[in-house]
This record gives sequence, C-alpha cells and structure tokens, in this order.
Amino acid sequence: MVVKVRMKTIFAGVQGTCLPGQEIEVTKEQARALVPTYADLVEEAQTEASTEELTPPVEAKEKEPNPTSIGYPSEIGGGWYELSNGEKIRGKEAAAKAQADIDESE
Repeated sequence: MVVKVRMKTIFAGVQGTCLPGQEIEVTKEQARALVPTYADLVEEAQTEASTEELTPPVEAKEKEPNPTSIGYPSEIGGGWYELSNGEKIRGKEAAAKAQADIDESE
C-alpha cells in the first residue's frame, strides 16, 4: 500500500532530497519509519491492487539475439578471436576471413 506523507525535516532518500513541507508518496513500511518524527501522515493513496487494475498488462517481448554476439569468430579479448575449430587469430578481419574459409570447407 502507498501512503502520502508531508516531510517535517530535510530528508535524503531514494526519491532524492525532500524539503520540509513537501508531500511524497512512500510505502507503508517507509511511512512507519518516517512518521511521526520526520513526517506527518497526509492520506492513504491508491492501493497497489487498484493501480494494477488501471494498468494494462505488458507482454514480454522475446529478446532477439545480437548477431554479433553469437557464432564465430568469437572475440576473446585484446583483439584476439576464436574460430569454430578452436584456432585463435589476432584481428577482426583476419578472423572473419579465416572463419569464412572454415565455413566453406565444411
């Protein structure tokens, strides 16, 4: 559940810096920590359940693989590339040419 509080003192938190008199929305657990020393309870805001009802469900998109991150030649660091046959070659162009030769012979 989300509640609205009015800050009594300057407060720095995950929402940034809050000044005295500023109203912010926090979770009920956060409100318990702030009220009555650092803030006053203003009102209970919309519950999370009613917020979920208003928000349409978001369908997860399947991530498309990055074509440069799969297959060979595979970069292993420092300008070195590993080919599908396990051979290591320095230089992207040289590795691409060598892998093309391997692919043709298979």
